[in-house]
Amino acid sequence: MESTSKVRGRIPWVDTLRFLGIYFIYLAHYGEAAPRIHPIIFIFAMPLFFGLSGGMEAISTEKEFWPRIFKKIKTILLPYFFFIGISLILATILNQSSFPGVLSTLREILAAQRNTLFAPMLWFLPALFLTELIFMLMRLVLKPAWALLLASTIIYIFLHLFMHDPLITPQWFWNLDTSLFYLFYYALGYWGFPKLLRVLGDGSKRPPLWFTAGGMLSAGYSLALLFDKEFLTEALAAIDQVPVIRNGVPVANALIIIWALLLAALILQPFKLLQKIGRETLYLCGNEYIVKLLLNQSLGLLGLAVAPQNPLAAYLLSFFLILAAVFILIPFERRLYQRLLQFFGLEKLPAPGA
Repeated sequence: MESTSKVRGRIPWVDTLRFLGIYFIYLAHYGEAAPRIHPIIFIFAMPLFFGLSGGMEAISTEKEFWPRIFKKIKTILLPYFFFIGISLILATILNQSSFPGVLSTLREILAAQRNTLFAPMLWFLPALFLTELIFMLMRLVLKPAWALLLASTIIYIFLHLFMHDPLITPQWFWNLDTSLFYLFYYALGYWGFPKLLRVLGDGSKRPPLWFTAGGMLSAGYSLALLFDKEFLTEALAAIDQVPVIRNGVPVANALIIIWALLLAALILQPFKLLQKIGRETLYLCGNEYIVKLLLNQSLGLLGLAVAPQNPLAAYLLSFFLILAAVFILIPFERRLYQRLLQFFGLEKLPAPGA
């Protein structure tokens, strides 16, 4: 096993895991075109990404509060406005929106609320920023990772017992209610990721037998979920009326599926393309609406239409959309975003000749 301190920089299996997460999100947003897997993806996708974000925070070398806040603004919050700005321009041109229509959309953008935002996936960025901010404020008071996890668990239970379900009816500005819900997974990643690194290291060595066996069992359980066989729900049916038990089942299902995905990421990590895609998850999040719109309109010029008619087509099209974003859109967008940061004095200009 490798110590956490020795595993720095890019971790191949983490990037591959990110790829799996973003791929399944693209696939999920085709809805009923992939009916069997569609509801399963929403069990694990957001817990995976909030957990990974907490894990990255746990191994971050930046410890000062205000530098970390500024970094989060540059890497999460400002990209939201960057991508939503591009999306708004394209949507306005496409729909020939009136001025009142644009103003209405701007209000929608400022609220950034799930289930109402016209570019659906972009709600994640403000929600992640608020989750990071809340967690950093909590760290000013609570130092041990276990204490942060305990506090986040109490918040999670409180939300379920006494408030609306933010996953069904988000109501608060910038998805603050959703952020508090996913704070648990963020704290779980913060607490558990260093331990996971000590087990898996950079993935260059074979994982322990217990981890592989657990991952295979988790994969079997996940396949059973895919075919509507919910063993955990059935096993706990007698005590399902206890709120803590009932609300704990989705958490257990998410963690079991993520274990299976961890094993898959370890197996697939030698594929450099998947790692490359995994390094672009923030830009892929920002580009889902953009790449789908541009592809549909570009093919429309040729009299073609893209709409998956069956699950296999949805699987293939999701991957092609990701490739188009990674190799066509993102290189341009990255340079444009860096230029905007430099123009507004948020990042230093490159030295002459650099």
